[in-house]
Amino acid sequence: MSTAAVVAVVVVLMLLGIGMVTSQLLRLKRYLNQSPPPEAPGPDEPPALPKR
Repeated sequence: MSTAAVVAVVVVLMLLGIGMVTSQLLRLKRYLNQSPPPEAPGPDEPPALPKR
């Protein structure tokens, strides 16, 4: 394989990786913007236990 072909394959793989990371970061940003944070318990209230 020639050097140009190897460089081309590496560049394509890098661009695919950057695209995948960017996509996941944008999905995470959307998810975090849509989900409201859970209400924190007051100072005298015990934390809620998970339901079984």
